[in-house]
Amino acid sequence: QVSLLRPAGQPIELRRSGSDLPSRVADHLFWLGRLVERVEGAVRTLRNILVRLTSESDPAALPELPPLWRALSDQGHIPPDKALRAGREFLGGIETELLAAIFDEQRPGSLHSTLNAVHRTASIVRDRISIDSWRILNRLDREFVPPQPHGFVQLSDALAVLNQMIINLAAFSGLGMESMTRSQGWRFLDMGRRIERSLHTIHLLRSTLVTALENEAPVLEALLEIADSSMTYRTRYLTTLQLAAVLDLLLLDETNPRSLGFQLAALNDHVE
Repeated sequence: QVSLLRPAGQPIELRRSGSDLPSRVADHLFWLGRLVERVEGAVRTLRNILVRLTSESDPAALPELPPLWRALSDQGHIPPDKALRAGREFLGGIETELLAAIFDEQRPGSLHSTLNAVHRTASIVRDRISIDSWRILNRLDREFVPPQPHGFVQLSDALAVLNQMIINLAAFSGLGMESMTRSQGWRFLDMGRRIERSLHTIHLLRSTLVTALENEAPVLEALLEIADSSMTYRTRYLTTLQLAAVLDLLLLDETNPRSLGFQLAALNDHVE
């Protein structure tokens, strides 16, 4: 009998690289990175809107709401024909659209449908990710359930779900950075994340800042919160919100892990 297994007593040749990475596996890892990052970008944008709506009963009192709504539409989370109409009487319609953008499994671009795509893609490369990473993705999928039956979910309930998702997504990212060897598989996974985060930042800024605003401070504050950069901005500039400083932090600052410049620098390191 002929066996391809190494004899038990034969020394192992030390190496730093694993086996060759098939192109199909590389593609799946790349898209897993993109989809996980797409989920996080959607969660952060939706959560930002929900926080504002749960603290204010009149959408007309939120000047940052129309730009953020456009951002959701531009990113495909809500249909483009669902125009936001300001006023207290339309709050119910806004709630319905937001909850559908989160929980409607049949809606293309919804958070639920994107999360399903994450789980499908991860299952294909199950043998390429760690047990703990797989557990986190399973927990992310398992805990993504509205606490009330469909039609009875409150915005506060949805907000609690999104807050828990942020924790799970941070755990997955942390394991990827601290536990995954820097092989070709990790490179493709990380390149997917960097490209998707770049696109999210570009879409977000284009949707919110291209049109002139009478009161831009609330919009700038929302952008910093979505990009998880509020603390950095306050540390540098205290409480003064200015467009140039916000753009510098979110676009050019390569020390900010959420900036476009940081993503491009990371991509450059991967391809060099």
